[in-house]
Amino acid sequence: MSAATERRWGRSPVHVHEHARAAALQAQHPGVIVWYGETSGHYYAMDADGLHEAPNLEALALRMWWHTHRPRPRHATTAPTGRRSSAATASRASTAHAGRPGRGAVARSRH
Repeated sequence: MSAATERRWGRSPVHVHEHARAAALQAQHPGVIVWYGETSGHYYAMDADGLHEAPNLEALALRMWWHTHRPRPRHATTAPTGRRSSAATASRASTAHAGRPGRGAVARSRH
């Protein structure tokens, strides 16, 4: 590609080193897209949790490492999602209001 084409697509020859470092970090973390923003001068990563920005590559690498190596609670076998299953929520809602007419239990008519 010519220099004009490279600049048009956001990669100027001035920032070749930063782009190469971002590509190397991306190669270490499958499923994560890493790039260098020439205008902002910051590094960015996009993963399943969203977009992350860091002022330098070391800070971004530390964030990515922490995301994959953070300690888990002792009793947990998987990462907590912060959401309850719909079956558990429905079950809890129906038992919380059982016996109260119109709120989970069927209201009985008194005819």
